[in-house]
Amino acid sequence: PSHLGFCTTLGSTQHPDFMEVECEQLNIQFHLLHGAPGKVLPGFVSDHSFGAVVTDFSPIREPLQWLEDVKKKLPKDIPFIQVDAHNIVPCWVASPKQEYSARTIRGKITNLLSEFLTDFPLVDAHPHTATRTAKGVDWDKTLASLDVDRNVKEPEWAKPGTKAGMDMLESFIDVRLKLFGSQRNDPNAPALSQLSPWLRFGQYSVKFSGLNRSAYEWAQKTLKDHAKDKRPYLYTREQLEKAKTHDKLWNAAQHQMVTEGKMHGFLRMYWAKKILEWTSSPEEALSIALYLNDRYELDGQDPNGFVGCMWSICGIHDQGWAERAVFGKIRYMNYKGCLRKFNVAQFERKYCPKSL
Repeated sequence: PSHLGFCTTLGSTQHPDFMEVECEQLNIQFHLLHGAPGKVLPGFVSDHSFGAVVTDFSPIREPLQWLEDVKKKLPKDIPFIQVDAHNIVPCWVASPKQEYSARTIRGKITNLLSEFLTDFPLVDAHPHTATRTAKGVDWDKTLASLDVDRNVKEPEWAKPGTKAGMDMLESFIDVRLKLFGSQRNDPNAPALSQLSPWLRFGQYSVKFSGLNRSAYEWAQKTLKDHAKDKRPYLYTREQLEKAKTHDKLWNAAQHQMVTEGKMHGFLRMYWAKKILEWTSSPEEALSIALYLNDRYELDGQDPNGFVGCMWSICGIHDQGWAERAVFGKIRYMNYKGCLRKFNVAQFERKYCPKSL
């Protein structure tokens, strides 16, 4: 028999209960475990006399620590297997080092696609029924008991579950894919896949690879050299969260993220870089960007969102550019550049409220 244990380390009520339903359809027992994996999982495994434990891979610091905590406490005779379900090519196979830029890793991944980009086996109901069934989850009671952010409302456009993710993929292929090549950086154009929430929760296979948690040495140096540069504006986290800046486009992007749970991909770069420009230090900028991303984005708390903030603020997987105040050699983006790429006024009219 197969059992799935999900540990409740949730940050908001946006995390759905679809997993229990889909597990039931596949004859898999779903267990909701309350607490950090290192504290609750080893005992759960021992109590149920499981023969092996399989877990996903994440390169972010906290999940890596969870992994170590479980390894220390898990009985030695229980195999503990890790699978990189986030990427087509496992991260540890794709490259042994942090890559200089996205272009340097593309070739490495492409050369391995024939080995790893294979058809998924058909998922059937598990043939062996468990003798010990999981206790049904009272989701209303569970969510009420959690210390989560209840001010974050659930967006209506994204429905949880594998079927909803596949429906979104189908609509992308049928409707938006033809626009992706030419209009993916235009926030007014419906050109993106919109799949990141389903990728985040493993309801659809992720198509990206490679993550490192630290900035390049050149980026660390250039940010340090310009840490004391005078900022044109300084905003607090609260002001940024409430979209109370002088920049209508930035405010509109923030409002889109808060109300819909997903900011347009091009604007996520602009959004993060302006946080660097408008806060007192790179450390504060990264902290605020990750806080807002993880709180409001449906794909928050995921390596791809993390590396997106690191790319925008810390230069990870990028190269040095012309030096300027505050940014140093970090790639710069500005409002005028956005005006050249898409109809900024249209986006501002749609998403920039008088108050948030």
